[in-house]
Amino acid sequence: MKAHRPSPRPRARQQGSVTVIMAMLLLALLALLGSVQVGYSFYLKREAQKTADLAALSAVQLLGSGTENECTDAKARAGKVAGQNLDGAALDPAPECGRLEINADTHTCSTTLPPYPADAALPGNACAFGAANEGKPYNALRVVVRKDAAQLIPRLGGNGEPHTVEARAIALSSEPTAAFSVESRLLNVRSDGLLAAVLTTAGVSPSRLTVLDSAGLAQAQVTPSGLLQALGLPANLDLGAGTPAELADLTVGGFLDLMATVLARNSRIPASDGQALGDFIDLVRNDAGGLDLNRHIDLIGLMDENGQGGEASLIRLAPGIDPASALSTGVRVADLIAGAVAVANGQNTAKLNLSVPTPLLNVEAKAHIVKPPAFAMGGVGTTAHSAQVRLDLTAKPPSGSLLATVLPDGLRLIAGVADGDATVQSIRCNAPPTPREASFSAASRLTSLCLAPPGAADDYSCREGSGSIPVNLLGFNINIPSRNLLELSRSESFTLKEPPDGEHFHTINAIGPGGASGPNPTGDQLANALVGGLLGSLAQVTVTDSKRHDLAAALLNQHGTVANVRDALQSYRGTLEQLRSNNQQTGLLLPALQTTLGTVTGLLSGIVTGLSSVVTDLLKNLLCALSTECKINRIKDEALNNDNYAGGIAAIAIGLLQPLLQPLGQVLDALLDTLGVGLGETDVMLHDVQCGIPRLIE
Repeated sequence: MKAHRPSPRPRARQQGSVTVIMAMLLLALLALLGSVQVGYSFYLKREAQKTADLAALSAVQLLGSGTENECTDAKARAGKVAGQNLDGAALDPAPECGRLEINADTHTCSTTLPPYPADAALPGNACAFGAANEGKPYNALRVVVRKDAAQLIPRLGGNGEPHTVEARAIALSSEPTAAFSVESRLLNVRSDGLLAAVLTTAGVSPSRLTVLDSAGLAQAQVTPSGLLQALGLPANLDLGAGTPAELADLTVGGFLDLMATVLARNSRIPASDGQALGDFIDLVRNDAGGLDLNRHIDLIGLMDENGQGGEASLIRLAPGIDPASALSTGVRVADLIAGAVAVANGQNTAKLNLSVPTPLLNVEAKAHIVKPPAFAMGGVGTTAHSAQVRLDLTAKPPSGSLLATVLPDGLRLIAGVADGDATVQSIRCNAPPTPREASFSAASRLTSLCLAPPGAADDYSCREGSGSIPVNLLGFNINIPSRNLLELSRSESFTLKEPPDGEHFHTINAIGPGGASGPNPTGDQLANALVGGLLGSLAQVTVTDSKRHDLAAALLNQHGTVANVRDALQSYRGTLEQLRSNNQQTGLLLPALQTTLGTVTGLLSGIVTGLSSVVTDLLKNLLCALSTECKINRIKDEALNNDNYAGGIAAIAIGLLQPLLQPLGQVLDALLDTLGVGLGETDVMLHDVQCGIPRLIE
C-alpha cells in the first residue's frame, strides 16, 4: 500500500518588490537630474561670470579720456564681447559707465555721487559705483549678464519658467598716461649738435662722434619699470613711500651700466641698433674724461599737484597716477643717455665750433646746459617744462680794422634759447590700428636776449642786468646801456599721435609778425634786431652841452662841410628807416625798443632839416662859413639841439655798424644750425601712450 504524500503548499505571491525598486530608481534618477541641474546652474553661472568679466575688462579699456563718446564705444564693445562668449546672453540692465576713485593710502574707493540702488558696497573696498561729473571722467564700467537656464525638473522650478542666471562685473581702468618731453631737440643725438660739442669739450675725439648719427639710436625705447627691475626694485614701485637706496645712490656711471644691462635683456632691439647704443655708452664712459660719472643722478622724481618738484630728475611722474601704468610707458634710450651726459657735465660750458665764412669777425661761442630736458609721465593735467640752454657768443672785429675802433671790446651776445611748457589736456585710447593720441596746450617764450657789457659774469641776467656797452664813434666815446631786447610768447593747442606715426612732434615758434607763429628767424633778422636794439637804446644816453659839441665836431670832421654832413645823414636816415621796418616785419624787438628806434629815426629827420637851414644861412654868413668853430656851434645849436642829439649819434653809429650786419648774421646762422633749433622755438614730443591697466574690482 502506497504511502500518502501531502500535496505541496502553494508559494506566497511576492507583491510590492517592483514598486520599491522602481521607487529607488526614480529617486536615484531625480538625484541625478538634480545634480545635473545644480551642476548646469553652477556651470552657467561660471560662464556668465566669465563673460561679464571679459566684457567689462575689454570694454573699460576704451575709456581713455572718460568721455561720453568713449562710454558709448565701451558699451558697444561690452555687448559684442558678451555675445561672442556666451550664446543667448543678455546685458540687462545695459552696461553703465561710472567713476571710481581709489585712495592710494587706504585702498578704499570714493565717488562724487550716491551709489546706484543695487550697490551697497563692493567687497573689500567699501566703495560705491557712482557717476562722473565735470573734471572727473569715467574710469569704470559695470556689466550685468543674464542667461536663461533650462529647468530639467520643471515642477521643482516653481511654475516651470526657465531659471535666470545673473553675473555682475565692474572693471576699473587706471588713468591713461602719456610720456612726453619739451625741448629735447637741444640735446639731439647727432655728430654736429650741442651734445657732440659737450662730448668734444669733455675729451671725445671728433672722429668718434659718428656713432651719434646711427639711425638705430632714434628708435630704441626702454620703460622705467624695466630700469627699476634691473636695479632689483619692483616694477610698480611706489615712490611716494620714499626713495630706496638703489635710486638714492645712483650715479651717472651706474646709470650707464644700468642702461647697458637693460639693453642686453631687450630682445626686441635689433642687433645693429643695440650695437650702436652700446658704442654710445662706451663713448661716454671711456672717452669723455671731462665728465663727472660719479655725480648723483635722479632717475625718477615725483611732481606735486602744481606740476613742481622733481626738476632735477630725468623722468618726472605726475602725482596720483597708477605706477603700473606710468612706469610701463616707453622713453627713448638715446634721450636718457643724452640727459645723463648733461648731468655729468655739470656747470661746465661747451665750446661750439662754428663754421663762419667771414673774416670780419673773430667768434667764440659757448653753451651751458642749465637744465637737461626731462621726460614727464602722467595723465590729464600733467605739465612738463623745457630744457634750459644758455648761449654766450663773443664777436670781435680783427685788430686794426675800422670795426675794431668802433667796438673796442666787440659784441657779446647772451641768450636763453627758449622757455616753454606743455600740459596734457586729453588722452585718446583708440582701438588698433588707429594710433593712440594725446592733446596738449603748450607755450613758447623768448625772454632773454641781450648784448652784455664786457667782463659780465657767466650767469649775467639779461632781464636784471646792468652796465653798458662802450662804443667809439670816430673818437667820440659813448656807453650804451645794456638791456633785454626781446620778450615774445605764443600759446597753441594741438594733438599728437604716438610713435612711429609721423605726427608725434610739434614745434611752437614764439617769433613772428605781431607775435604770431612764423618761420624761424634768420641770422640776418636777428642781427637787425640786435643792432636795432643797440641804436634804440641811444635814447637813454645822457645829453650834455659838451657832448653835443663833440658830436658836431666829429660829424664835421668826418664829412668836411655842413652840406656833406646833411647829405650823409640823409642817407643814414634811409638806412635806419629800413632797419626799423625790417624789425617791424619780424616782430623781434621789444615794443618799447621798436618805438624808441622809430623815435631816433624821427630825430634824425629833424637833424637833416636843421642842417638844411644851417647850409642856407652859411651862404649868407661868410665869416661863419670860414670858421670851423662857428660851424660846429651852428650844428650843435640848430641841428643837435635837445633830444636830436640821440639822432646824431644814431647817424654815425648806423654808418659805422652797417658793415657788421651781414657777418653778424652769418655767425648767428651758424649758431642756430649747430643748436638744431631756433631762438624762441619750443618743441613737444610724444614718446608713448599707455592706456591704463584694466582690473576687476567686483
